[in-house]
Amino acid sequence: MAASGDPLVVGRVIDDVVDMFIPSFNMFVYFGSEHVTNGYDIKPSMAIST
Repeated sequence: MAASGDPLVVGRVIDDVVDMFIPSFNMFVYFGSEHVTNGYDIKPSMAIST
């Protein structure tokens, strides 16, 4: 597998859980006005209180 900075590759989701694939589009997630990266920016207490 080629080196990649993709969080799903680095986190071993791609290749361990699903086969390697080339994404066809980029997706950005926002929680309110905050950009979310890998879900680490949202605390569980914040997620259940909304």
